[in-house]
Amino acid sequence: MHEGHGEVAIAWYRPDGKRKSAQDWPHSRAFALLLSDPGQHPSAVTICINGLDAGQTFHLPAPAAGCHWQLAWCSTEDGTLNERSASVPAVSIAVLLSMPDEHR
Repeated sequence: MHEGHGEVAIAWYRPDGKRKSAQDWPHSRAFALLLSDPGQHPSAVTICINGLDAGQTFHLPAPAAGCHWQLAWCSTEDGTLNERSASVPAVSIAVLLSMPDEHR
């Protein structure tokens, strides 16, 4: 993760919500990318990529204090979002935004 004033933090996650390691990449077909910049709105974006032939549940990192995840876009109509997980259909991409709780 890269952090600093005016820099975007980048983190890669497995569907189970754990950070990806070098050993996770060779055969990885489902993963999430978290981009965050506390000085921007939205402060974080998570892109869930499912290249599997079946749907995949992604356990999401905790949003910033006072925020929640909102499903902004999915490449199919079947993507869903719960409080801390997103269900992404087979061979699909979902984009989630960290939104202030007052926008619920």
